[in-house]
Amino acid sequence: MTRRWGRRRRITTAALLSLVLAAVAAGGVSTGGEPAQPLAIGDDRQLFVDSALVAELRGLTFRLHPPTPREVVIRYDQAWEGDTSWHPIVIQDGDRFRMWYRASAGNQDAEARTAYAESRDGINWTKPVLGLISFQGSTANNLVWPPAGKRGINLCVFKDGNSSAPAQERYKAIMQAPYNAPRGQAVYGLVSADGLRWRSMQEEPLLPELSDGPHAAFWDPWERHYVIYRRAWWPPGSMPKGNRTFQRTVSKDFRRWSERQFVDLVFGATPREQFYTSACQPYTRAHGVYLSFPMRFIEERQFFPDWPFPGLSDVGFLSSRDGIHWDRTFREAFIRPGLDPDNWHERSMAFGSGIVETGSGELSMYMTEHHRTGTAHIRRVTLRPDGFASIQASELGGELLTRTIVFAGERLALNYSTSATGSVRVEILDSIGRPVPGYSAGESVEIFGDELDRIVGWRAHTDVSALAGQAVRLRFHLRDADLYAFRFVRAGS
Repeated sequence: MTRRWGRRRRITTAALLSLVLAAVAAGGVSTGGEPAQPLAIGDDRQLFVDSALVAELRGLTFRLHPPTPREVVIRYDQAWEGDTSWHPIVIQDGDRFRMWYRASAGNQDAEARTAYAESRDGINWTKPVLGLISFQGSTANNLVWPPAGKRGINLCVFKDGNSSAPAQERYKAIMQAPYNAPRGQAVYGLVSADGLRWRSMQEEPLLPELSDGPHAAFWDPWERHYVIYRRAWWPPGSMPKGNRTFQRTVSKDFRRWSERQFVDLVFGATPREQFYTSACQPYTRAHGVYLSFPMRFIEERQFFPDWPFPGLSDVGFLSSRDGIHWDRTFREAFIRPGLDPDNWHERSMAFGSGIVETGSGELSMYMTEHHRTGTAHIRRVTLRPDGFASIQASELGGELLTRTIVFAGERLALNYSTSATGSVRVEILDSIGRPVPGYSAGESVEIFGDELDRIVGWRAHTDVSALAGQAVRLRFHLRDADLYAFRFVRAGS
């Protein structure tokens, strides 16, 4: 009997991770007991964003890879945009990239709007004149919400992957808007046929509990339901002295939602760490993997003594196999404020949702910078596909042993990078750890270079189909190398 990654599978706890990381630094570690059944991975891509697949590391470490900052793609240079504009949501929709973002001129809550931009390459963006929403008596702008008489800010837009959704609701969004209290904000739903002309799904909120945002929403392609992550305070009722975190709720129809559930994660203790946003989303290149890029808010710190608002911010990184239990193998920042002084204040930098492929070997994401300054903007950042994290070896080398797996496919492909002197070798072991004849380390063809889908070979062959469906383990021998991901593939794929 085999098992897939499941909703009841609890990811490594913070306490265990502390032991893991300490032992890795000492040169070797077992990451816990072997599951009762092999893990059925099929031909799904396997990432190293956590230790879920790792049984043992010797001389290797987990490494988080910050993205590379690229060009500024949106400058807030229109009258309806201001220095509190932020929260870009990006999708790839056919042959174009589409972005929705908050346009804040004046009061960032009462006067905020949602603007739209599009691109053919994800790099060069235009703000089309849409003629939809009036601003100061003119519709010559790129605004899509709100129409006259409506309210609502911080839209999180997604294209609905549910084949049962009607065409007039192909695009969905959530937003925050006033509800039953002068300062209360509830979560409302919007629908659209084209992503530009929006209407309220219903008059009542989807989630009536009071909470400010921004929030995150998407169609889960694996569980086949809708998901909302809303900002909340932990412990419950602790606002404003507790920790900002997020809750999860799901729905089959986008109208009736499950009981809200706090996500399971661990905060840094000193200084007090809060997750101001979640930017949770499915990583569709790897089945069942969810990623989060929260804006970490450190309220008790201040870099510039005369800055009028307390706190500092950066961007963190979390991963999950079920959307509830979030792994923190990497407690460090995914993106630091860096040498730019305009990022060294509260809310200065944050991600929205969206991981899109903008070229061969390139993923792009989009973040706000310079919040509350005259140079506030949206910047593109990039990384290699699956390149969020890796298992890394120094020149001294080391070994990674996986848990027992059952795969489907005929070839083994690696996403890896080495130095000019580095290398990767792979051996396949049976369920009790013995090298399978024909697949030993001594027979493995040495791999070096930098490739996204390198097929592994053993002497004169690359075929692993004879082992498909059997319980096996992989042992990777790395030297001055990074292993980002692997997958089993069909011949010719």
